[in-house]
Amino acid sequence: AGAVIGSALFERRVWCRYLCPIGGMNGLYAKLSLTEIRASKGVCDSECNTYHCYKGGPAEGQGQATNGCPLHSHPASLKDNRDCVLCMTCLKACPHESVQLNLRAPGVDFGYPFLFPVPGTSSAPQHQPSAHEVALLFLLMGANLCHHIPDVLRQVGWDADSISLALQDKGSHIALSLAALAAPGVIIFLFDSLMQLFHKLLYPSSLIPRKFIDISYAYLPLVWLG
Repeated sequence: AGAVIGSALFERRVWCRYLCPIGGMNGLYAKLSLTEIRASKGVCDSECNTYHCYKGGPAEGQGQATNGCPLHSHPASLKDNRDCVLCMTCLKACPHESVQLNLRAPGVDFGYPFLFPVPGTSSAPQHQPSAHEVALLFLLMGANLCHHIPDVLRQVGWDADSISLALQDKGSHIALSLAALAAPGVIIFLFDSLMQLFHKLLYPSSLIPRKFIDISYAYLPLVWLG
C-alpha cells in the first residue's frame, strides 16, 4: 500500500528510496557490490545538454528513448551504489558513451582498505554516511539476533523451562525481541563512547578518532553475512 500511495503522489520511487526498510537494506548491501554504473563528469558537462539519462526523452544519436532514471539519480553524480538499481536506463539513453558498467573491489565506496587492505591502493571514501543508515544497519544486526533468542538465553544461563515460558508469553516475547533488536547498536555505541572518552583523557593532543557514524559501516559485511 505504501508503494502504491507513494508512486501515486510522488515520482521516482520515493517509497523505496526513503521509507521502505527493504529498500534501505538493499541500498546498504549495494555498497558492497562488485559492479557499478558511473559516468564521466567531464563528458557529461562538456557534451551533454539534454540529460536524457536523468530526465528521459526521445532517442538521440546512439542513445535510446527512455523515461529517465527511476531513482532520479545522475550517473555522473553518484557517490555510492545506494541510489542505483543497475536498471541500465542511463546506459541505454546516453548518446555520448559516457555511462559505463564497471567491475570494482567490494567496498570501494568506503575506500580500498575497507575489505582488502592492500598497501598503496587506498582511496578516499566516496559514500556519505547517514544516521538513519547506521540505525538500520544495527537493526538488521539485531534482527539476526532475534532468530537466535533461545540460544542467547541459554548461553546467559537460562534453563529450558524459563526460556519456554518467556517465549510463550506475548509480553515477555515482545520485550526480548525489542532488546535483541536494540542490543548490538546500544552495546557498540557505548563501547565507542567509552573509548572516545579514554582517548580524550589519555591522548588530548593527538588526532581526534573517527566518528561513530563513520566507523559503523565496518559492520556492514558482518550484517550481510548474517
